Amino acid sequence: MTHTPGPWKANLNGQDAKVICPDGRCFDVGDIVYHKDNIANAYLIAAVPELLEALEAVEWVYEREYEESYCPWCLSIKPYHAPSCLRLIAVRKAKGALS
Repeated sequence: MTHTPGPWKANLNGQDAKVICPDGRCFDVGDIVYHKDNIANAYLIAAVPELLEALEAVEWVYEREYEESYCPWCLSIKPYHAPSCLRLIAVRKAKGALS
């Protein structure tokens, strides 16, 4: 499964919040008059492609002293992650592997 490539943009127009993709598709986030949190939701959703890219880019950190790589979130040694690793859970959820 793949997502629409970014950058996505939050669009606050009148009474609604939307997220607009580069291909012109638009996703309705909801009413912003009665639900002010939809403004924050639109900005968060618009940042998702960049957030996922950042998480995928920083999976392992190399420790010179021990000559090993580890995950900076769960501190597990490469190539394994702890089942509770926040990075692993977030990436899997973003890719539809977790619901």
